[in-house]
Formats: sequence, structure tokens, C-alpha cells
Amino acid sequence: MYFPKATASLFQTPVPNYKDVDLSFSYKYFRSAFDFAKMDLATPYDFTGEIMTVMTNIVDQQCSSPQLQEFIRLTKLHILITYTDMP
Repeated sequence: MYFPKATASLFQTPVPNYKDVDLSFSYKYFRSAFDFAKMDLATPYDFTGEIMTVMTNIVDQQCSSPQLQEFIRLTKLHILITYTDMP
């Protein structure tokens, strides 16, 4: 099955057995987790620590989301997870 996203799909033509899983709820958390006005004042060490904490929380939320849990449960073969930069 091929379920294109509302935005641009990663693939120009349908790929057999391909399915997008909507994890867009992560963007809201990502944007709310940082004080972007103060990020430029952070040291590289502090910045990295903050990013790691936020990204760990995002991955936990994504992996426990019903849509990804259903995808994992229904997938019998290989799972390919691609990372795209957040807007």
C-alpha cells in the first residue's frame, strides 16, 4: 500500500508496500521544548546536552505513539526508518 503524506512524499512514484507514518505531532513538542532566543548564548556543551534531552524525549514519544506501534505490530518484514530534518 502507498499512503502519500499531505506534504511532499519522499518518493516520486509509489513504492510497493510503502507506508508513511504521521509523526508530525513531534514538531509541536520540538518547538515548545527550546527557548530559541537564548540558544545562541549556550555553550556548545550545553547546547548539545539540551538537544540530546529533547531528542530522546521525542523518540520516546514517537516510539510509544499508537500509529507507530500499529505499524510495528503489522509489519512482518523489515522496517526502514528515515530521518528528515524538522522544518
